[in-house]
Amino acid sequence: MFPSDEDRIVPKKRISVVNILSQVFIGLFLLTFFGLLFFEDFAPEITEFAFNYLIWIYIVGLVGIPLIFGLFTRWIQARKWQTLAEELGLQTTQSNRWTLPTLQGTYRGHRVSISQSTQRRGRSRVYFTNYEVILNNPIKATFLIEKRSLTHFNRNQIGDEAFDKKLSTQASSEELIRQLLRTRRIRSGIMQLGERARSRKLALNGKTLSYVEGGQTTDTEYMRAVLNLLSELAQAIERMEQLDAFR
Repeated sequence: MFPSDEDRIVPKKRISVVNILSQVFIGLFLLTFFGLLFFEDFAPEITEFAFNYLIWIYIVGLVGIPLIFGLFTRWIQARKWQTLAEELGLQTTQSNRWTLPTLQGTYRGHRVSISQSTQRRGRSRVYFTNYEVILNNPIKATFLIEKRSLTHFNRNQIGDEAFDKKLSTQASSEELIRQLLRTRRIRSGIMQLGERARSRKLALNGKTLSYVEGGQTTDTEYMRAVLNLLSELAQAIERMEQLDAFR
C-alpha cells in the first residue's frame, strides 16, 4: 500500500545482554552436567568425584545464577524506567523496592501509564508490559488488533494483505480501521509493534487505548516510541470522532 520506509516508527526492541548471559551460564552448567553423565563409562572416577564433591556447586549454580541475574535485571529495569519517567515528565509509584515502578502522568495531552504485570502459567510466571492512553472524550468505537496465530486462520481480516498477514483485527467498524491505516505512520507503527514479542494486543474500548506486550523490557527508546505511537493514534481517533465509522 505504501512505499517502504527506511526509518522505522517503532524500533525493534533490543535484546537484553543480561538475559543472554544468564542463558549462556545456565546452558554451560547443564552441558557440563549431562557431559559427565555421558562420559561416565569412559572416566568413572572423574564422574564419581564430580557427583560426590561438585554436585552442590551444580545445584547452587542452577538455582543461584537465574536468581542473581533476575535480581540484577530487575534493578537495571527499575533504574531505566525511573529515568524514562523523568525524561517524559511522568510520576512513578512503587509498592516496594523489589517491584517495578508504574509510570503515570500527562503526555502529549493525554493521561498515560506504563506498568508491568504477571500471570502464572503452571509453575512459571509470564510477564507483560502494559501501555495505556486515556482519550479526552469517550467514544463508542471498539477494536482489538493482535498478533495473528493459527487460531485465527483466515478470520478477522480487513482486506489489507500485508497487514492481515501479521495481525488479526476485530472492530465495531472495519471502516474505522481503514481510515486509521490511511495514515502511513500509524499503519507502519502498528505493524512494527512488538515484532519480537510472543504476544501483542492493541485495543480500544470506550476512553481507553491500551497496548499489552508479552515480556519484560529495559529498552527505553522502544518504550518511548510505543508511547509516541499510541499518542498519535489517540489523536487520530479523536479527530475522527464525528465520522460515521464510530457509530
